[in-house]
Amino acid sequence: MISREIIDRFLKGEYSLEELALLKKHFTTDDIQTLEEIIREDWNKADVQHVPQEELHKQWKQFKAQLPPAKAKKPTRKLTRKLTTYSALIAASLVLGFFIFKPKPSDLNSQVKEKIYLSNGSNVVTVKLGDGSVQNILPTATRTIVSKNGVAVAQQEQNKLVYALTSASISEQQYNTLTVPLGKTFKVVLSDQSEITLNAGSSLRYPIQFLPNKTREVYLSGEGYFSIQKSKTSFVVHTTNISTTVYGTQFNISSYPSESTTKVVLVEGSIGVHQLNNIKSTRRLVPNEMAAYDKTNKKIMVSTVDVSSYISWIDGVLLFKNENFLEIIKKLERHFDRKINVETTNFSKAKFTGRFEIESLDEILKTIQKIVKFDYTSTADEIKINP
Repeated sequence: MISREIIDRFLKGEYSLEELALLKKHFTTDDIQTLEEIIREDWNKADVQHVPQEELHKQWKQFKAQLPPAKAKKPTRKLTRKLTTYSALIAASLVLGFFIFKPKPSDLNSQVKEKIYLSNGSNVVTVKLGDGSVQNILPTATRTIVSKNGVAVAQQEQNKLVYALTSASISEQQYNTLTVPLGKTFKVVLSDQSEITLNAGSSLRYPIQFLPNKTREVYLSGEGYFSIQKSKTSFVVHTTNISTTVYGTQFNISSYPSESTTKVVLVEGSIGVHQLNNIKSTRRLVPNEMAAYDKTNKKIMVSTVDVSSYISWIDGVLLFKNENFLEIIKKLERHFDRKINVETTNFSKAKFTGRFEIESLDEILKTIQKIVKFDYTSTADEIKINP
């Protein structure tokens, strides 16, 4: 019998491939009744408006497309009716964008805060298509991303979205926007086969296909690692304050709106960095150099750096080399999707060096405590750091 926890994790997008296969198996066996009762119980508890039947069918079709094929006997007519009922219930949960979890009174003081998972994706990777529709990207799925009119846009390969160059000629670019929430990273392969890895709390706007003989342009908010394919046309990454022109290379850009500095670090190849609408301010970088744009004085400073500490996040590693304590806290917030409130300015000059791969947030903070003396308290809402 399938467990309630597996169903919960599936609807939250946190399931494993083994759990997904098990769920698929239950869609084709006689154990469907238990699943139907579980969904119906939560559905009846929810105060929701009626969802049009055609919308349920459309969402259910997309839902089935995300499930891997499984060998099973053909269900009986009676079982098919049960499956249809259960399908509508699952689809309704997906349409409304949530699955309700009500903790028992004894759980109200738990360290884990109850969450409502929204379909607009504050906690999941999403892609906004050119037709305005937004699709959630489940981390273990392999499927085709399809627009409202049924046109295949891209192929999802688990944690990567792949766009293919088509032979059809286009005269107008259509853009998609990939958004990655806090606590996650995700890759996108553009139509020219350039690969971009987005860090937590980032978004990238890009054309599904570049126009021939035109500059390739994308728009970044947050942080991304770029591996750009060489071409006759240049590749430009725009952020809020600067543009980076690429000549076939690998580099990292960090341009979070909440930070005072935009940083461009070159790993290999060649790039030019300039202020928006000021091509004369271009600074050319060589490998192991960083261009830092100060948003206050509006100047670009170039320096030599150890690039490893700027790109380690691609491999899920937190690597700090003599870094400011407050900057480390910002990175921990994004990496673990936890609010960390530093209630003092005593740490503004503190610096730390360390490498973390599998450690929890609590383990990292306790390690830093050995160098920087502080106390902290953890609640469901946030972590508070005190002197």
